[in-house]
Amino acid sequence: MKKSCGLGLATTITLTAITPVVSAQDLDNVVDRASAYIVALGEKLSTVLADEHYLQTYRPTATAPIEERRLWSEFALVRVADRDEWVGFRDVMTVDGRRVRDRDNRLARLFLQRPENSLARGRAIADESARFNLGPVVRNFNVPTAALFLVHPANAWRFQFTEGHPWCDTSTDLCQLSFEEHERPTLIRTPTGTSVPVRGFLWIDLSSDRIVRTELQAHLRERQLDVMVEVRYGYNSTLDLLVPVEMRETYNSARGDQTTGIATYNGYRRFSVDARVVRP
Repeated sequence: MKKSCGLGLATTITLTAITPVVSAQDLDNVVDRASAYIVALGEKLSTVLADEHYLQTYRPTATAPIEERRLWSEFALVRVADRDEWVGFRDVMTVDGRRVRDRDNRLARLFLQRPENSLARGRAIADESARFNLGPVVRNFNVPTAALFLVHPANAWRFQFTEGHPWCDTSTDLCQLSFEEHERPTLIRTPTGTSVPVRGFLWIDLSSDRIVRTELQAHLRERQLDVMVEVRYGYNSTLDLLVPVEMRETYNSARGDQTTGIATYNGYRRFSVDARVVRP
């Protein structure tokens, strides 16, 4: 799969006293609030780097031994040239403890270049880093912010927010907003250009408009492959923001093979103007 910008989640959120918000006005209000939050979050995270520790596993058959790969990377958001949206990029530093040659703070340099050059360079980094993914699924959309920026206001017109949602927990102000992509070609496509429509959920705390969890799903017909990526957000006191803290992904094939990933994020720090990484 190719995308310019990826299931199960350790923490389960149980909704009690659930009430469906069915009116179009209520739905539009929640969508507008979520959109405003995504725009603001992109602005605040666009000068931030994080460390990503990523365990991937692959099992070709139910009885085959499990292969493992551990990646240590830097993760960052880069602004799309001439648009108020962002794309998440992973710069792999080590693979199973072995340092990747010639990386030399490539993500850091993105912040010092013109926006259009930054995006082009970032795409090249994303594609190059995707070669370290374990398993037969070609992918570079498996980043924690993918679900957020797929439904960014610049792309929201491509999605339908399902009638009858969100579902709200009246005791916690937590609402589940569902989305499904209907426009073609889709934002995520296979290497051969086949559209891969996505659907998913955002969990929104309406008391603060913060998005605390996302889920992204897709089905790849060419390979009879089901994809699901879930991301949990947590509060970071250094940035005074909710940031990704864990991403879980699963790729289940009808042939019986499975690829999984668990990534955790820490070491969040802002970029200083002289291009040195400032660690908290």
